[in-house]
Amino acid sequence: MVNKKVILDVISKYSLGGLIEKSKWSIKDGKFKTIVGGSGYKGMVEYNSDFSLKEGDYAIWQTPQLVKCLNILDENILIEASYKNGIPSHFNIADTNYEITFSLSDPETFDDKIPTSKPPAPDASFEISDEFFTRFIKSTDILSGEINPLFSLKSAEGFTGSELVFNVQKGQISIDFAIEADIKQEIKPFYFNAELLRIILKANKNYSNGSFNVYIPNEKVLLIKLEFETETGIKTKYQINNTIK
Repeated sequence: MVNKKVILDVISKYSLGGLIEKSKWSIKDGKFKTIVGGSGYKGMVEYNSDFSLKEGDYAIWQTPQLVKCLNILDENILIEASYKNGIPSHFNIADTNYEITFSLSDPETFDDKIPTSKPPAPDASFEISDEFFTRFIKSTDILSGEINPLFSLKSAEGFTGSELVFNVQKGQISIDFAIEADIKQEIKPFYFNAELLRIILKANKNYSNGSFNVYIPNEKVLLIKLEFETETGIKTKYQINNTIK
C-alpha cells in the first residue's frame, strides 16, 4: 500500500501548478527521482521510496490526468505497472472502490539528463525562512492578475550586515524588501519571472529546511538555485535563469 497524499505532494513539486505535464519517474535503488524543465527553469524531485514500483523508468504524458485519477481514490492505494515488450505500458491503480488503468508513454522520448558535476560555491546565499516566504508571496499577491510580473535582486549593505534586496514590480507598482544573506561577490540587478518563483515557493510550503543560492556564471547571466526538504523526506531542487526586462 502507498499513501496517496505523498504521491500527490511529490507531483505538486514537479508539476508546479500545471506548468509541467510530462515527466519521467525513475526508480532506482528503492528511490524515486524525476527531472523536469521549462522555459528558463529546471527542477528535480527526489523521494526515499519507490512507491512499490519495480526499478525502471515510467513516462507520464499527462500529469494533470493522473492527479484527477488519484484524487478520487482513498488515502491508501495500490499501484503497479504492466509491461508491453519490456516497456511499462500503463499503471494499475486501485483502492477498495476503484480500479484505474492509466496509460504510460515510452521513456525513451524523454530528455532528462542528470547533471553530474558538482556546482561551485554560491556567490550569495541565505537559508529560506517563513519570513522570506511571507514577504515574497504578499508582494506578488499585489500583482495578481498582471501579465509577466518580474522581480530583481541585488546585494547591499544593511543595518545588520549584507543583504539581498528583492524588488517585485509591474507597471506602476514596485515593492522592495531585504533579506540578510551571505554575500561573496557583488550581485548587480538581474530580472526574473516573479510568478515562477511564487509557484515554486507555494509548491514547497511544507518545507522543513531550504536554501536560496545565487550564482554568477558570467557578467550577462545570473542563476538562482533553490533547495528544499520536507519532514517526510521529499527533496527538491530548482534552477531559475534570469530573463530580459
